[in-house]
Amino acid sequence: MPLYDYRCDACATEFEARRAVEARDEAPCPKCGGIRVTRAMPLVVTYVKSGRQAQPAPEGCCGGFAEGAACACAARA
Repeated sequence: MPLYDYRCDACATEFEARRAVEARDEAPCPKCGGIRVTRAMPLVVTYVKSGRQAQPAPEGCCGGFAEGAACACAARA
């Protein structure tokens, strides 16, 4: 069962509850017992691990990219 984040409309308590998908909107508040709750959207963070280090842009370059060129500044020159 998924874990959902909720906020109670009555007492503003934020809590998590493990609920079945079909019962995801039915989570009573553990503090006041209120049944009017709002399901919060969780913050999702993704980390990408790469073996390469980012290289700084060449001096005088804006760091932008143009189609078919490594640098938008170089493409204009």
